[in-house]
Amino acid sequence: MYSTLTIALLTLAQLRQVTPTPDHHKNVADLQMLCNLISLAKGSIDTPTVEPIPETVLDDIERLNISLADPKWRSTLAATAQDKQKKDSEDCKTPGDKEVCKPHYRRWDDHNIAVLEDTKGQKFPKISNDKLESTLGRSVAITVSGLTAKAQAIKDSFNDMIANPKAPTISKAKNLLAAAVYGAPNAAAAADKSCQIALANTRQAACGLPNGATAVCETLICVRAQDGTQQKQICGSTASLDTQQTAWSTAEKANKWNPIKSVCDAADAPTLTAHYVRHTLAAALNRIKHCGQAGGEALVIGTPHKDCTCHGQDAEACIKLDTMQYKSGTKPTGTIKWATLIAQAADTLQELEQLTTKKQEAVTAIEHITAAATQNANALQHSNLVVTPLLNQQPQQSAVAQNEDCEAIKTPGQCRSKGDCEWDDKATGKEKRCKLNTTKVAEQAKQAGAETPGEADPNCGQYKDPESCVKAPGKPKEGKKPVYRWTENTCKDSCFHVAMNFSLIAAAFMRLAVF
Repeated sequence: MYSTLTIALLTLAQLRQVTPTPDHHKNVADLQMLCNLISLAKGSIDTPTVEPIPETVLDDIERLNISLADPKWRSTLAATAQDKQKKDSEDCKTPGDKEVCKPHYRRWDDHNIAVLEDTKGQKFPKISNDKLESTLGRSVAITVSGLTAKAQAIKDSFNDMIANPKAPTISKAKNLLAAAVYGAPNAAAAADKSCQIALANTRQAACGLPNGATAVCETLICVRAQDGTQQKQICGSTASLDTQQTAWSTAEKANKWNPIKSVCDAADAPTLTAHYVRHTLAAALNRIKHCGQAGGEALVIGTPHKDCTCHGQDAEACIKLDTMQYKSGTKPTGTIKWATLIAQAADTLQELEQLTTKKQEAVTAIEHITAAATQNANALQHSNLVVTPLLNQQPQQSAVAQNEDCEAIKTPGQCRSKGDCEWDDKATGKEKRCKLNTTKVAEQAKQAGAETPGEADPNCGQYKDPESCVKAPGKPKEGKKPVYRWTENTCKDSCFHVAMNFSLIAAAFMRLAVF
């Protein structure tokens, strides 16, 4: 019979054998950093999926462009929804290549209806046809049309960019993380959080590159699992269970992985950004250390044997990274596959964040262009320039050219049939019988709203000096300057000078309106 003291000593000895000690928890720090990588696979991504810029972003500038269009052309567009339906039913039963049946034409119809519904001009300036048809009006219309094309190009360029198959997406980032953490082909396949790698039949084969680092779960098995040789709770009592001292094989993979999964899965899901993912990856890679003993040399994650091997000793477990080490003139061949995949996921998240910013910049640029177009339209609406509508103008000959045409005519009938000419039966010698009817020309100019030189001599070019030019025949209006003026070493009709000045004023106004 054993004495009480003997029994007590045996009990203490047994307790010492089965009770884990902190000295055995050599790889807890590795577990900590690698579990953070496991959590990446369940992380949430706040960056929204980047959608194409919708057509509606262009509504305001396109409608403004329609409101400034040629009134005659615009009258062909639908004015009401009923008009549009009627036109569709009549003209587009067999569309073919008909312009009115194309999508952009129907969009023009919608824009025209929207502009007409803005009866008070709260969004689109109400501009008279006279101004629209003026030189200034057409210039503004051309400017706004160019701005509209620029806005459309910005939208199309962005939408083409995100339509590219290589464009970053949330699903692409999640798939990369699923592959890195679990070795799964995609995020959906990783839903059960199983470790989807092929575990080799020996610890030495399973935990040396290229194995051991194809997925984070594989690395964790290598640095914490027990087997017939390594029987210590090297990553703590939960992750390194004494009941899992089984041989290495794919059949035993789940038994070795599930205790680790329960520990890592206890953490909350993080919010993923490119910065967070890179920071977490860097912390894990910092667990790589150098083993340099008399028996060998290697880079490892975990606790190696004294000869720098990882094939299995009690209270020692690691993954050997010697084939990725720079130590000779031979190119390293080993890689940590999960590190590469996680880095790619971080790059994808960064591109996604940048794409969101680019979309915001594109939409803002379109808004600024729309504001510039609106400013041009408002300038035209509030202009006080009285101009002859450009669309109604006819080409005008100079008085000299008109007179030359008349003088070339030799018969009375032909002379009188030309409205600006008159036949002089009393002309003798070298005098031309068919001459320009200056009175009639002056009256026509007056009716057109131009400055009229009175009964001016159409041959102002005959005066070769400033003094004779300003004294040329003709009756100027009361309070006005002489009929002719000396300009650029030439005697010219003062009406021409007034017209030129007006053109320069209009051109200057346009530069201010556009810029």
